[in-house]
Amino acid sequence: LELIPDTLRGRVMGISSVANNGLKAIGSLSIGVIAGSVGAPAAVGLCGAILLVGAVVLGSRFPSIIRLR
Repeated sequence: LELIPDTLRGRVMGISSVANNGLKAIGSLSIGVIAGSVGAPAAVGLCGAILLVGAVVLGSRFPSIIRLR
């Protein structure tokens, strides 16, 4: 199953890499700030709850994402 044409594969991988590394930095900063104010267990729980809500929202808005295999 090929989703990306070969002519765009490098650009898509570049955008994916930049987004992935950038989101890691933002996530680390935000969980650090939250953990500093409410403690590490609460920060991890809060971020997990946000992730779960985001997954449910995306799954309900874009059901084709769930069917990708």
